[in-house]
Amino acid sequence: MPANDESKLPANADDLIARMTNLPSVPLTIAQVLRITGSEQESVAQLGAVIESDNALTSRLLRIANSAFYGMPEEIYTVRDAIILIGFEAVQSLAISAEVIKGVWSDDEVFDAKRMWEHSLSCALFAEAIARRLHNQKPEVVFTLGVLHDVGRAIMIQMMTEQFKQTLEIAYTQKLYLWKAEREVFGFHHGEVGSRLVENWKLPKSYSTAIRFHHEPDSATSEKELTYILSLADAASHFAFRAASDKLIVPPLYRDLWEPLGLSEDAVREIIAQKEGIEEKTKSFFQAVMM
Repeated sequence: MPANDESKLPANADDLIARMTNLPSVPLTIAQVLRITGSEQESVAQLGAVIESDNALTSRLLRIANSAFYGMPEEIYTVRDAIILIGFEAVQSLAISAEVIKGVWSDDEVFDAKRMWEHSLSCALFAEAIARRLHNQKPEVVFTLGVLHDVGRAIMIQMMTEQFKQTLEIAYTQKLYLWKAEREVFGFHHGEVGSRLVENWKLPKSYSTAIRFHHEPDSATSEKELTYILSLADAASHFAFRAASDKLIVPPLYRDLWEPLGLSEDAVREIIAQKEGIEEKTKSFFQAVMM
């Protein structure tokens, strides 16, 4: 896990990443999973072998596959059966997501990790629903992005705990979005940190771009659709599951997020209406990963 060196603020997101004495244990598995290409039969065998080489990941993935998250009619006993029944891209996405949630961060005195990961998962499921509504060919990719979109915040909390406490206080007292309060204290925000982190993990450039600009989608010069899907999903998750006691203000759900995607307000309402199923899947996924 990252070292907690708070002697001075990092100059930028790159400096913060450079200060990490060792990255979380996620990257090796992610890199191996994402490198798998070739014919369908070869890919299934390779992905199965990579996942099965990690007993803990195998157990987590099979728990997810057999949970209410998928609701399969028959029990799935092997990773290769999961790939065949759920799909190659879906299992690839689940493996990455499970590793990130389990490997990057647990509870501390500043932030409730469970709450953050449940937000990330519900964001992922809203992103997947939006992608399917748009007939996006890779809804599994946007699911992974939803899980990863706030990973930079986890790193900031661990690396600069005291400064992040100040950030929260500023967000509360000045009624700022937390990402803007981060920028006021640090000079950068969690989207920038997450973007640099996934670049270090050798994830695709599209992931880095969407994560970097998910609070400022109009500033993205590429991957516009992916970035707006992630932004809309983030806002939808906050809108659907915001606690009445939450003192933080969160990004609003407004038409400038859905109109660039060609969605109507009615379409967005239909997506939000999936909240009960998304809430159930979120809890099921999180429980399966953290067991």
